[in-house]
Amino acid sequence: MQGSANTQSVPKQRKVLKKISSATVAEQNLAYVKGRMDGTIKSMVTKFPRLDNYLMGGLELDTILCISALSGAGKSTLSKCIRDSLSKLNTDVEFNQYIFNFEMVAHQQAARSIVSNADISLKKLYSVDEPLTDMEFKGLQAYYDELKGRKGVWFIETPGTATEIADSLREYYLKECKPHGKTLVYEIDHALLTKGRQGATEKDRIDELMYALVEVKKQIAADGGHSIGIVLSQMNREIRKPERVQNAEMHRPNTGDLFGASSIEQCCDYVLFSHIPAKLNIQKYTLNNYPTRMKIENRWVQVPYFELVKQRSGESDLTIHIWNNLHRFYFDEMDKDLFQDLLNVSYK
Repeated sequence: MQGSANTQSVPKQRKVLKKISSATVAEQNLAYVKGRMDGTIKSMVTKFPRLDNYLMGGLELDTILCISALSGAGKSTLSKCIRDSLSKLNTDVEFNQYIFNFEMVAHQQAARSIVSNADISLKKLYSVDEPLTDMEFKGLQAYYDELKGRKGVWFIETPGTATEIADSLREYYLKECKPHGKTLVYEIDHALLTKGRQGATEKDRIDELMYALVEVKKQIAADGGHSIGIVLSQMNREIRKPERVQNAEMHRPNTGDLFGASSIEQCCDYVLFSHIPAKLNIQKYTLNNYPTRMKIENRWVQVPYFELVKQRSGESDLTIHIWNNLHRFYFDEMDKDLFQDLLNVSYK
């Protein structure tokens, strides 16, 4: 009985969350404003200038971006474009990239980069119709050498739970980024393929992942480091409903079209759709009557649109018309004047 009493008398350990004074928070933001003023702190530019201009000059550090699309509408391609341009266009910042490749085999990512850079088709690269010649194969070596020379780019192919992904990111930050002053960039392709505990629903898996990623973001920032997260997400079936397709006011995707919408919307700083309305048999897109197909050099091409539906630091609701280069696995913004010219010849 005495032993039982002693056991009960041991005080239960409690975790008390750290508090920060208002003065400290004010000083932190003042330092951030000063850094933005003198250029020592700036957003990370991408290859999409209209998107950057609408954001705070690009993607801010310590943020999470959700990219969503219908199947085959380019969410992986858009993410690749952003990741590649972060490194190429922000040369004063060092990055390590960690690509959690839960859907695609990693070397297929390399193939997409070769197709983009060498401007050849995937069928050509893989000798589908006829084998590459020795000269063509030799000509590809320079592009593969460029890929091999990309430092700090890592692929993780083994699917993991939210906890395993978060623990991995913390480990990568502490051992590979923090000692060298590098910004951690990660991509998760895609959220729904995250492993879950037994009995967890698909929504449970997404919720657990998003809450874990927010915790990682805040922990890295609190340690003085920086991160940018990119999470790829499927769209749900709402966008396909006849009432959405037939009503121009309902064409544009919104956060309710995300699978696992609530946690993704809450946890992400940006939500960006790569949307191709023609895949839904929409003839004219939104009340602006934007074309969903365009005739270019005697061939009809589906028109993609980037739809920014959330940014935590400013206005959302941005629509950007895009060149459809999905056959080469890259996107480019379409010039406004050229888009207007093409509007005049669409469907004629």
